[in-house]
Amino acid sequence: MVCRIQDLDRMLKDAGKNALPPNSVEFLSKTSLDFAKISEFLENTQANRPMAIVDAYRVCPRANEPEMNLGNRLLLWHGTPTRNIAGILSTGMQIRPAGVDVSGSRHGDGCYFADMAYKEQWREDGTCPLREGLDSVKALGRHYPDPAGHWAHTEGFSVPLGEAIVEEGPFVRDYNEYVVYSTPQVRLKYLLR
Repeated sequence: MVCRIQDLDRMLKDAGKNALPPNSVEFLSKTSLDFAKISEFLENTQANRPMAIVDAYRVCPRANEPEMNLGNRLLLWHGTPTRNIAGILSTGMQIRPAGVDVSGSRHGDGCYFADMAYKEQWREDGTCPLREGLDSVKALGRHYPDPAGHWAHTEGFSVPLGEAIVEEGPFVRDYNEYVVYSTPQVRLKYLLR
């Protein structure tokens, strides 16, 4: 276990980035139920772009992290370059952090997530700012995991494990997009490589 976390730490250092904060992650065994469910989530939501998990880590809660009392908690995907990992583990998700390239903000400034591991990137000139009075937004897409396949984790969140459904009709985007405008609502659970 220690050796694998050291490998992740070395990978970050080799990329010229800061080391992992102490006690920020722990190795997730490939024989664990969580690993099996995450693998199923990836398998069912990767579309036609096969991906595999090399290693998985459980992200440990940060000190002084406020308690979450909101319902409707989902495990969602958020892709990020290796260079951002140490910063995210140190401070949590940030909205438009300094020095980080922004890859779209169709629904205003927020933390963007998806329920499909493979989400097509839409590029547009305009945005649709919907923030006022909302704490988050779900923008519906044509492809999404079957809601009947959701699995309830013992920690109180759902994992959208259902196989991908493709709806016909006039959708603006191909995949669902979730935007959270308040970072205390975001909890990092796993780090996958």
